[in-house]
Amino acid sequence: MTFEKTGIIMDILKTAYPRFYSGPNAPDRVKTLRLWAEMFARDDVALVAAAVKALIESDSKGFPPHIGAVKEKLRLIFGGNEITEAEAQCH
Repeated sequence: MTFEKTGIIMDILKTAYPRFYSGPNAPDRVKTLRLWAEMFARDDVALVAAAVKALIESDSKGFPPHIGAVKEKLRLIFGGNEITEAEAQCH
């Protein structure tokens, strides 16, 4: 993902967890975007979004998923195989 496309993921997380991403203790947005963009540089934004949404859907603790959880969910959903964005939207 590019830095710009990573913003899509951060917007999803900010919408789902507004209290975590606001206020004086909120993580720095630019640093967070940079880290996530680097960690998901080889991943398609649609696949990452699908994994993030799956984690949000099953969340019972009220905290946003961390990078490792999203990577794991990507492997579970997509089996580590590369698929197209169109295939990801079918999941």
